[in-house]
Amino acid sequence: MSADMPIVLVNMPMSAVERPSLALGLLQSALTRAGLKSRTVYANISFLEYAGLAHYNLLETSPPEEALVDWLFAGVAFPDFETNHPLFLDRYFRRNPCPNKNEAELRANFLKLRRSSAASSIGHAARYSRHARLSSAAPQHSISMFPRSRCCGA
Repeated sequence: MSADMPIVLVNMPMSAVERPSLALGLLQSALTRAGLKSRTVYANISFLEYAGLAHYNLLETSPPEEALVDWLFAGVAFPDFETNHPLFLDRYFRRNPCPNKNEAELRANFLKLRRSSAASSIGHAARYSRHARLSSAAPQHSISMFPRSRCCGA
């Protein structure tokens, strides 16, 4: 790897926003000591700003096995794949009722987030980072951690 090629470390959407990533901070420090250029992009903060705290918290606490966040960004990764959105959301809300929330409003907001250009640009930022100049660089490796608990908690 060339020292001239920038390395972009991305804290993915849906990672904790309460604190910076210790892992990415340590990795960036090690890269700097090794003489390699790097920067960290907090795509989680960008997505939080777009989605709003209430929706971000619902998405962040959604059970991973339900794949709500995967569904949200699937259009970026697989733009030609057609999904039955109503069926997916029916199944999601049947398994994860949100008695303190308006289900119709949640459905509408989840659909809006999925089809929004912001979700798409965040997805692209997560893959290529629009915050760094990467005209000659291509992503080489990816590491991801998505700690989540439960949707619609108290």
